[in-house]
Amino acid sequence: MLARGAIVDKPKADDETALHLAAYYGHFEVAEVLLKFNADRAIKNKEGKTPFDLVTTEDHTALAQLLILPQVDEELVSGAVKTAEKRVEGGEIAQ
Repeated sequence: MLARGAIVDKPKADDETALHLAAYYGHFEVAEVLLKFNADRAIKNKEGKTPFDLVTTEDHTALAQLLILPQVDEELVSGAVKTAEKRVEGGEIAQ
């Protein structure tokens, strides 16, 4: 459904998203897929809780780590490192 354009952050009646439910029930793989489709980690439900708040309540450690750590774009990081190295070599940045 997500690949066909389903709204990843569409809330249910209680303002919980699919990511809230995955977090609460400890469904790591589901949360991982939702995050790949840019699910918003910061959306709060009616109780003012984010998916991370729910996962920490239920003690799902691996899922908590997935939700708290930002996803890093490896190409972006690699490009930034190469740019910095070139600037150092060119004397723009002191070593």
